[in-house]
Amino acid sequence: MDIETRVEIPFDSCLLFKEELLAIEDSESEIAAAYMKIALKTDEFLDDLIRLREEIETEDAAYLEMTDPGRRDIRHEKGKTFENRVAKLLTLLGYRVEAEQYVDGNKVDLIARQESGLKADCFFVEYKDHKKPVAKNILEKLAVWLNGDQAKAMHAEGIVVAKSFSPAALTFTKANQILIIFTPEELEQRLFDFGPYLAKLKQEFEVSDLARTYMDQRVLLEKAPEKHGTDLLTHAKEWAAGTGSKLRLLLGDFCTGKTSSGVLHMSW
Repeated sequence: MDIETRVEIPFDSCLLFKEELLAIEDSESEIAAAYMKIALKTDEFLDDLIRLREEIETEDAAYLEMTDPGRRDIRHEKGKTFENRVAKLLTLLGYRVEAEQYVDGNKVDLIARQESGLKADCFFVEYKDHKKPVAKNILEKLAVWLNGDQAKAMHAEGIVVAKSFSPAALTFTKANQILIIFTPEELEQRLFDFGPYLAKLKQEFEVSDLARTYMDQRVLLEKAPEKHGTDLLTHAKEWAAGTGSKLRLLLGDFCTGKTSSGVLHMSW
């Protein structure tokens, strides 16, 4: 994350001993203003995602409205819709995208480039809007293209985007480090990746005083009360994996470790 995009939440020792709804009770405070900046940035990001989704749905609707196959090649139009979706996702991820480029005499669906510091990434992107899983031969063909003279000079790697992949294709990808495969949904998830943040949070926690003094906690579940409670960390991991209700609400008195528990469970 660029330092310009970070928002620092000021520390207020008073909040260690009380809880306040600052957005209402002290909306002019520095803390409330900082959280407002975060809310605005989150809204902007969600607006971008919604706009992208609407554009995709509009293009899909336009495709469905094509009722005269004599005037248009339906397969071509469907492919262009999928291409536009892939291109927009790569653009949102920071890549400069060029469509239908010829390299070593091969027509590459998309070429995606990104420069970061002293490193420049270049990907040959093939998109396959197939109902059936993409077969191994598609990946083999792209791997051959990447061994061409021009492709090597470009230091290009390969990406294949499809709805699903055959077991043979998955195995072939694992054995070829210059090839990466994605579904459109996986590309969308890359737009907002909490991985690096959580890894940093976990690392900071592991060397903190809190980690050395942390005591395992047990909770009484509302719908499954037990006499001795349930291990909180185990329950949190199961919840994060999709078990039970999507809502998790941790209730407790002041200074009972709610914040520490939240930090630990988010880290894991």
